[in-house]
Amino acid sequence: MIGALGIEILDRAATRWSVAAAALLGGAWIVARLVGFFLARIASRTRFDSDDALVAWLRPFLFPTALLLALEIFCTVAPLPSAAAKLANKGFTLGLTLLAMVAMVRIGLFLLRRTLWRHARLAPVAPPLLRVGQILLVSIATLVVLDNAGIALGPVLATLGVGSIAVALALQPSLSNFFAGLYLLVDRPLVPGDYITLDSGEEGTVVHVGWRSTKIRKLQNNMVIVPNDKLAGTVITNYFQPDRPMSLLIPVSVSYDCDARHVEDVLIRVASASTKDIEGLLAEPEPFVRFIPGFGESSLDFTLIVRVREFVDQYLVQHELRHRILETFRKENIEIPYPQRTLHMRPEP
Repeated sequence: MIGALGIEILDRAATRWSVAAAALLGGAWIVARLVGFFLARIASRTRFDSDDALVAWLRPFLFPTALLLALEIFCTVAPLPSAAAKLANKGFTLGLTLLAMVAMVRIGLFLLRRTLWRHARLAPVAPPLLRVGQILLVSIATLVVLDNAGIALGPVLATLGVGSIAVALALQPSLSNFFAGLYLLVDRPLVPGDYITLDSGEEGTVVHVGWRSTKIRKLQNNMVIVPNDKLAGTVITNYFQPDRPMSLLIPVSVSYDCDARHVEDVLIRVASASTKDIEGLLAEPEPFVRFIPGFGESSLDFTLIVRVREFVDQYLVQHELRHRILETFRKENIEIPYPQRTLHMRPEP
């Protein structure tokens, strides 16, 4: 009889606790829905889109926050022992702090992401900066939660400080390359697809600008990998900036017996006619000739200036133009001289 009475009392207690738990869950869900609805209504009436995205980011935190508040109210009203009430209060504070820190991290990353992607020059460095910002925010949030949990942070911070110095010294070359990569991505002296030449002699097409190194594909299809700190401190000639089209200078020498005006007309005629069928040779601006460098030791020296589509087109253009210039010179009886020296022999006394 007594056993049956005890079981009945336990069943009634379990029923009351089940009803209380269901009421807490239902009330928290209703409150979270209402608050989310009103926040969305307020955000929809503004002319900014940032608040709408911010509400969408914060919506997952409404139900846990409402549930924690409901549990705190229940623990305050319910006749709990002092030790249990103190433990519940500490758990509520810790849970609320954890939610606040997670929300802070999400809001901070949201604002950082929008700031970075709104500025075109910062867009290439957005991924690493977002990663660094995420690490910093998560670290701060972890320290705040640990402090609220009653864990002493002095030894932890001291250990982290000494460890950070050791890691910074060990990773100094990598960090140097990393910050040099950030400089290259922000300043953009080169981007993937550009054809560049370094003062050390390497040249080729930029394939990838990473956080540690930059990859350059040479014309021979070989890959040159340059550390970013070396690249940031070298002289770079970029043939694709500010525009891809470039001028091509072709030196031409003829005999002193030739008519200089006639040579100029022949060179311009050959170059202008070649713009129709030589790939990469541009018709605008029109080719022209300058009597420069002028009077050589054995020849009259001219410079034919044409415009090519991009750097790598110059090789085919020079090849074809030189063939056509040589053929035309032979038809026009224009002589290309050999180097000559005149020796004056003085008789012995």
